[in-house]
This record gives sequence, C-alpha cells and structure tokens, in this order.
Amino acid sequence: SRSDTERLVAQVTEEHGRLDGLVACAGTMRAGGIRELTRDDWDITIATNLTSVFLLAQAALGHLVQSRGAFVTIGSIAGLRAPSGMSAYAAAKAGAAMLTSVIAAEFGPRGVRANTVAPGWTRTEMADEEMRAFGGPFGLTVEDSYRAVTALVPQRRPATADEIADAALWLLGPGSSYVNGAVLTVDGGTTVIDPGAVPFDFEVRPRET
Repeated sequence: SRSDTERLVAQVTEEHGRLDGLVACAGTMRAGGIRELTRDDWDITIATNLTSVFLLAQAALGHLVQSRGAFVTIGSIAGLRAPSGMSAYAAAKAGAAMLTSVIAAEFGPRGVRANTVAPGWTRTEMADEEMRAFGGPFGLTVEDSYRAVTALVPQRRPATADEIADAALWLLGPGSSYVNGAVLTVDGGTTVIDPGAVPFDFEVRPRET
C-alpha cells in the first residue's frame, strides 16, 4: 500500500538521515495458466510483485536522487522466459524488470542507478512451499523436489538466499558504479540452456575393446 511504503521510507530517513540504497523484494506466486487463474489471483500477484515496486520507487526516488543512490529489484528468470502454469507471476516479474529499467533511464541523469536481479530456483520459505506442492503428491521430500526442478541447471542445485543477497549488495555498491538498467541473472546457468538440445544431453565415450 502507498501508506506502508511511504511510512517505511520515512522511518529509514528519520532514523539514518538519508537513504543510499533500496531493494524491492516482495513476491507471491499464484499457480495457474491463463484460463485457470481467478481475477483475485491475478490482482494479488500484480499488486505484490509489480505495483509494490512502483509505490516503493515513488516514495524513495527523491531520497535516492539526493544521495545518488541505487535501486535494486528482485525479479525472476520467470520474467525472462515463458513458464507454464505461472502466467500472472511471470507477467508481473517481467513488468517489474521493465519498470526498473525505466527508473534507470529516467533517473540515471540524476545520479540514480536501477537494476534487477533475476534469480532462478532459490531456497526460501515460498519456494519450499512450492516444492511441497510439486513433490508431495508423488511422495517426494522437499530435498527430492529441489533436485528434480534443478536437474537441468548446470550447477545442479538451487541458490541460497545469501547468494541472491550478495548480487543485490554488489548492485547497490561502488563496484557496480557503471551498471545501470541491467538484469543480472543469478540462476546457476538455467537460462543458458538450449531446450532443443536437452534430449541430446549425454556423454560419448570410447567403446571398450
């Protein structure tokens, strides 16, 4: 809500005197294809994953201009590729990444940088619930489910929350001072895979004589 985001920014600036960096990190995922989603599922997903970024930006950008600070949005690779069964989530995360790029374009001349981190599967409370919903009907544990959904990820595992946080901290800091309007994938290589080549993912070994 607008009142919550304004109160949050006001509290930080009152306590610390300034605002140097901000991470927009909120998410909800209502599963369902385009024909299955309810209007409430759509509205809640857009409000949480996209409108929240807009409201936070409105509340904070004046302070970030003063400090020449940085804005980071936590997006998702679901906003870069077209997943099945999560249409609202994908649309919202794609919109959040574009909104962040618009912030970069509009406020770059005023000293503000804005970038998006796009994680792949990451161990969080929300992802744990998705693993239970995915694997539970088949008798899979949460660990089994994570192994299944990351079987084609080159690093063969999900990210930790700390690994995503490290990427956000880098984008907030001086080491990324000329990075603006970028989408940084932190996905273990998920998005580099060619789906058409997956059936040929095997090793060729010399025949024993």
